[in-house]
Parts: sequence; structure tokens; C-alpha cells
Amino acid sequence: MARSTPLAQRPPVNEPIEGITVTGEASRSISPDTVEFSFEICSSGPTAAMAVKDNTHRSMNLIQTLTQTGIGEAELQSGVPTVRPTLPSIGPVTLGPLLPTPAFAGLGSQSLMPVQTNVGLLESHPFANSAVNTLKVIVRDINRLGEVVDAGTRAGAAVTGAFLGRLREENVLRKNLLEEAVREARDKANSIAAALGKDVADPVSVHEDFQSYQIPASPGDGFRQAAFPTMSPVNARFPLLPGQLTFLARVAVTYRLQ
Repeated sequence: MARSTPLAQRPPVNEPIEGITVTGEASRSISPDTVEFSFEICSSGPTAAMAVKDNTHRSMNLIQTLTQTGIGEAELQSGVPTVRPTLPSIGPVTLGPLLPTPAFAGLGSQSLMPVQTNVGLLESHPFANSAVNTLKVIVRDINRLGEVVDAGTRAGAAVTGAFLGRLREENVLRKNLLEEAVREARDKANSIAAALGKDVADPVSVHEDFQSYQIPASPGDGFRQAAFPTMSPVNARFPLLPGQLTFLARVAVTYRLQ
């Protein structure tokens, strides 16, 4: 038979807290001091092994070329080549006897035409193999970005993907923005509490969020600016500038009132 716990021994029930929840935000737009992008290295060969070997040679040549421009090995990250078979683009092969074409209305004669078929194409033209690899490059001096791109292009590589801006002191900026957001939340809480005839006590809970946004620079057509893609619902709260990084810190703080 189950026994009931006396009321005096039961754990206390959490009573609702008389408090207020406020939010604080802080944002900063700043030009990046580091850029990341990738080169793509493509090669081909009659076998997969030969395609990978050639791709490895091209990748090493690209790395050597970039290091000569002042890019350190720590700023170069090579991937793993991927291999896939490719069939050479060859038209149909003409085989077989000449066959009569069907007669059309109004034409009293038939002509002879050869039969085109792809039979035997795979035997006479076997599959080739292509290998593709990527090399991520970190450029810490933005003024030399064009020089690095030109050097990689001359080495036979192609730029792939987007140019991503980075900030080396992002941790310091994040700390400063979070502090600003907390101060804004506290100011809001004091204003609302004063209007209610209350005082703000210690915080009960805190939730934080930190995000960064980047819109690539896109020139207009001389009459209007190119449309910017929508990155986040917070776009309406602050301007996002092309080519710059925008950082946003948010906090939601619940304060006890007394």
C-alpha cells in the first residue's frame, strides 16, 4: 500500500517569480582583414591512377607557386581528389548498309541513307577519368588578394566558390558587443521597472546569441544598385553593407523585481 508524504516533508513548489524579461542588441559593421577562397584543380587521364597522379602534381605546383607569393603553408589547405569516369564526346559511328528512306507525300522517289549507330563505341573509345581537387587559401593581406588570384590562375587553377571575409580579432569584438547588449538590456529593465514603481534586482536567467553576416560586393548597372539577398529577418534593424562583415549580439535577460 502506497504511503502519502506529509505536507511538511514535500519539496517546495516553485512559485512564480515577479520579474521582467528584456532584450538587448548591439551590432557592428567592419571591413574584413582576412579573406578565404578556394582554387579548383582539374586533370584527366586514361586511368584513375594517372588522373590522380597528374592532379597531385598540379596541386603541388600550385602550392609552390602560391608560397612564392608569400602565402604560408599554414594558410593553404588541400583537399582529397575526387575521381569520376567520363566518356569522350564523340559523334555516332556510321555502320551498316545503306537503307532506303521512306517516301514522303508528293515525292515519287526514295533516296538511300546510311544507318548511324553507337555499337562498338565503348570498345573503340574507352572511358577517360577526371580528377578534381580544391585548395583553400587564406589571404591575411587583402591588398595582395589580386596578386594571389593571378598567380593561381597562371598555374592552371580556377577560383571556385565565394570570397569569404574573416576578422582575426572576432573574439574581442564578440566580447565587446555582448557587453553592450547586456548594458542595453539593463537600461530597458530599469526604465520599465521605474514606470511600474519597482526596482530591478538580480538577474534570474540570461540567453545570448551572436551572429555574423556578409553580403558580397555586387556592382549595379550604372542606374541602380544590384539587389542584395536577404540574409536574416534582422536586416531591417541595421544596414548591411556589401563587402563588409556585420556582427550582431543579442541577449534576453530576466530580472527579478522588488
